Amino acid sequence: MVVRLAEPRALTVLVTEGRGQPLEGAEVWVTAGSSSSGPGTTDADGRVDLSRPLGEFTLLVRAEGYAEFLEDYRGLAPERSDAVALPARLASIPRLEGVVRTMGGKAVEGAALSVRPLAKQVVKIAGLPSLVESSVEASGSTDSGGRFALTLREDGEFMLRAEADGYAPAEFGPFRYEPGEGLAKVELTMSDGGIVEGRVIDGDLVRQQHIVMLSRGDGVAVTVRTNLDGDYRFEHVAPGPCLLRVVPEMLVSGGFESSSTWGRPYKRIEGDVLAAEGATSRFDLVIGKGLPPVTLTGRFDLTGLDPARFHASMMPATSDQGSGLETQPVRVGSDGAFQLRGGKPGRYTLLLVDGDAESEADALRIAATVDLAVGRNDWALKVGVGRIVTGSAADPAAESLFWRGPSGEFAVRPLPAVGEACEFLSGTVYRVPLVALMQVGELLDLDRVEALGSVELTAGGQVVVGQ
Repeated sequence: MVVRLAEPRALTVLVTEGRGQPLEGAEVWVTAGSSSSGPGTTDADGRVDLSRPLGEFTLLVRAEGYAEFLEDYRGLAPERSDAVALPARLASIPRLEGVVRTMGGKAVEGAALSVRPLAKQVVKIAGLPSLVESSVEASGSTDSGGRFALTLREDGEFMLRAEADGYAPAEFGPFRYEPGEGLAKVELTMSDGGIVEGRVIDGDLVRQQHIVMLSRGDGVAVTVRTNLDGDYRFEHVAPGPCLLRVVPEMLVSGGFESSSTWGRPYKRIEGDVLAAEGATSRFDLVIGKGLPPVTLTGRFDLTGLDPARFHASMMPATSDQGSGLETQPVRVGSDGAFQLRGGKPGRYTLLLVDGDAESEADALRIAATVDLAVGRNDWALKVGVGRIVTGSAADPAAESLFWRGPSGEFAVRPLPAVGEACEFLSGTVYRVPLVALMQVGELLDLDRVEALGSVELTAGGQVVVGQ
């Protein structure tokens, strides 16, 4: 038996722009069922030759700055053996346009740009929280003038990122984008950024190199290798919170795993360390066993109030530092001193509660976020105390007092009954809805609680709220 194979049928696609001029560099796909041919790229005449399927097929054409061309074909005679030419005219669309410059105003040529959608569910990149999806919806690079024009075909909320050798990544967004409208005059400014460095402390006392990964929750993770002493260093880090982990292997650019699960997306990153422009930030990572626990030695000075009324406790802010259970409360000494012992180094929440209050619900509570390293860590708070009187316009059943300290500390306590007074920390005191405090998921979320009003309380003074 002799089997003769037919010559493949030719399909020529002629791509033009709106005025009928040939469009070079367009990408063309031909899809028939589960098989696909392409992408082929058009030449200077707007032409590309592909193999024609025997039956029905779909033609897809894409080009930067133009709307997609998508057409189903069912009328080509299967017995035709001659070449078939199909026209595809693309309509131009608005684009995401802007410029990338240095802080000194110099254009940055060759900067790589990428656009990622904001996360709509729980997204993790290389196992760490991410504010954006891993997928890149549009990409490109800047010309000699630092200018760029990206074709973004979907609507939604996005982040634009620019990267260039010798600079920290720059970002623009979040921004809302409508493909029919585009967005122009976007400016990104690139800087040197900061340095994040530290040491991997191996509790097993094995002298070896480790690999440290850094992520800012921006859809990208980078790695460096330590020296034999465990020292690592990241340069040109964009300012903001950074997450750091010891990982088993180096990451290839774009080669990290991502995952998405149902749930509320991350709205911000609780970093291990805060990178700052022109500064060096340090964070040590602890692995292995046999390391001494962290201890917090505190000094609590409330001018006008006996510190011995308070109990101190703390608990890990993240699950990888231990069981997450609160430490056994200890009573603060009459001199304001106390000491707490935790587990692994990392971020903890310190809580001070007035144990002499009439009831636990009425107690003054002071909280602070503390970053604890191996061994002893010192913490101190010195603040005056005054008296708050509840006015007739306030609602003690639905409102609470709220205070924010100079180093991120917070204090809360319920309002006393109308006409009665309570002790509270001096400074700016806010009235806030109780329901808002109940909805706070983390200590730092208190930054977003909206106040009903505020007063200034001096140490030893008295002021009325809700008059």
